[in-house]
Amino acid sequence: MPATARSAHYTRPWLAPYQLSAIFCSERYAVVEATTKAGKTAACLVWIFEQAAESSAGRNHWWVAPVYAQAEIAYKRMKRAIPRALFKSNDTERFIELANGAIVSFKSGEKPDNLFGEDVYSAVIDEASRLRADSWHAVRSTLSATRGPARIIGNVRGRLNWAYDMARRAERGAIGMHYAKITWHDAVAAGILDAAEIEDARTHLPPSVFRELYEAEPADIEGRVYRDFKPENVDSDVCDLGGTILVGMDFNVNPMSAVVACRAADQLHVFDEVVIANSNTQEMAEELRRRYPEPRDVAVYPDPSGSARKTSAPVGQTDFAILRQFGFRLITPRAAIPVVDRINEVNGLFCNAKGERRLFVHSRCTHLLDGLEGLTYKDGTNQPEKDRGLDHICFGEDTRIETDRGRRRGSRRPSVTTTGSRWRTCAPHRWCRGGRSSPPTAPRPRWPPQGAQRTTPRRRRGRSVRPSPRARSPARYSPRRSAR
Repeated sequence: MPATARSAHYTRPWLAPYQLSAIFCSERYAVVEATTKAGKTAACLVWIFEQAAESSAGRNHWWVAPVYAQAEIAYKRMKRAIPRALFKSNDTERFIELANGAIVSFKSGEKPDNLFGEDVYSAVIDEASRLRADSWHAVRSTLSATRGPARIIGNVRGRLNWAYDMARRAERGAIGMHYAKITWHDAVAAGILDAAEIEDARTHLPPSVFRELYEAEPADIEGRVYRDFKPENVDSDVCDLGGTILVGMDFNVNPMSAVVACRAADQLHVFDEVVIANSNTQEMAEELRRRYPEPRDVAVYPDPSGSARKTSAPVGQTDFAILRQFGFRLITPRAAIPVVDRINEVNGLFCNAKGERRLFVHSRCTHLLDGLEGLTYKDGTNQPEKDRGLDHICFGEDTRIETDRGRRRGSRRPSVTTTGSRWRTCAPHRWCRGGRSSPPTAPRPRWPPQGAQRTTPRRRRGRSVRPSPRARSPARYSPRRSAR
């Protein structure tokens, strides 16, 4: 007897408007930071069921949680929600096979190596802030061949995790990514949570825990370096205003990094970054000139050690010499600026005592934003932690800001401006030999000036002696006077 085709009429269960907008979006990736018990899991169960129902026989759809116990919660909830005649299940392997042959599997991220190999057509990452980064990497690899969508959901749990970083990229408007934030206010307004229950939780929980679980706000990291950096300092409208390009540069080899900014009145706008892995100063200079070709004026604020250090430069050349060859103006302090001074100046631009914000970063500068968010101090010290590699690009911008502040305010560490000339300006007083810094169009100054003479002549055998033309100190010369 031939098998008869089975069909079923499906009506989507009621979902709150914020659930629909957060989960059922057109972007491939949706990242949802949500209050606890707001219905994010229920909405994702509906979403992955619809993905499987519209699929075909043998296609896999995954629900991945940090541990088996959490995956089993979702597995049992889906079994209860689907009519029994429409699926087959395996409680040992924790999968549900729908009538069309599509399979929804509920897996644990405890062993990332077990997640590689399969072709997956859609995935939900549950409690993402508690899932290992390696597990997400494995799941992402299974979506490559199918270009399947993913929904990444969970509570906020600090800043130092891959889910928080991905949420920030989605929030900044990364291509193909959708971001949603669901708080207890949304859940109470939709009738899913009770306001009295929220107040009870506020009474019994520490403020930092309540902010993370109910307001989807990360608790501040203890010892965070850029404590005044907030989402208000991220602005996608900042752009190149056409004036002098200001570049803060760090001479680390991996990665070689630079931050590109411009001034806008009393504000500083960071609109671009250059990060090149396993690179050197030559490649960085070439990339900067490719993006900002001559005759564009580019002022580079490098680490002062670049005048001697050669770790990022070819043998026999200093970092400074390479940058000069490309026509960059170098503005550098005479000595390394203390770390605490640099950090304090940057924090003051992010937000000062009056609540004014004068430093804004474009959302495309993802490496810089990751560093500003996650860089912390070493335990018990005032030295930033460098193990995560977040410091290099931040310190390039720190050096630029603090050097510029020193030039504008008459710092005790006067800066030196150099280009391709054999002369330099020891700001702010006079020309002198020893460096390379007058603009290429400026005439070469002469020391001593023609016709100059000592104001206090040396006496030798009762005669005054005119100074040698090679005398070094210009301060001891004045216009010619008649000698007696």
